[in-house]
Amino acid sequence: MPTRRVRALAPDVASDQESGWATELVDLDNDGDLDVIAGFSRLDQLVAGALDPDEQPDGLWLQEGGVFVDAAAAWGLDQRRSTRGLVVTDFNGDGWLDVLKTATNEPAALWTARCGPQAWLVVTLEAPAPNPRGIGARVVARAGEQSWTRWITAASTSYVSSAPPRAHFGLGETDHLDSLTVHWPDGTVDRWTDLETRQRVTARHVDAGD
Repeated sequence: MPTRRVRALAPDVASDQESGWATELVDLDNDGDLDVIAGFSRLDQLVAGALDPDEQPDGLWLQEGGVFVDAAAAWGLDQRRSTRGLVVTDFNGDGWLDVLKTATNEPAALWTARCGPQAWLVVTLEAPAPNPRGIGARVVARAGEQSWTRWITAASTSYVSSAPPRAHFGLGETDHLDSLTVHWPDGTVDRWTDLETRQRVTARHVDAGD
């Protein structure tokens, strides 16, 4: 079956991808572009006349050159199951995102990433109460003319699941960052310069009153 390349994404009804319960926009291959991973399963209430099997194949689309390439089978993430939730985060601290799937009537399953040479950066925020994790902050990494933006969120686009509130950057071949900028929810901005990639850092809010 040929690889499908699309600019816009929609469930593949021909493959029984009828009802999406979990979707995350993340950089799974650390190339600097955001990819899409999704979990599918039956709705609790069927639409009249719809075919909606209990178990449906999950999806993965990698962004390449401005289009999304169907890579679920190649990555071993096309399981036909009753997926309900996804948690995509770096569970083992190697700089690559792993995938935890929850499903009805079966245990959660974890798929760990196979690492490669691509660069990465993981950023955790620390701020004063009442928002110590910096929820709502915008984090921008920059190298030359390139920039990457991530948001710190507490919620999730997946059913009853949520990843740790930290920013993961896939950075491709970038070994050095000119700057890392945090736009805090209170309107202040902190910037750090001259950072190496392939590390985990904590960005602490600089209180103007200190």
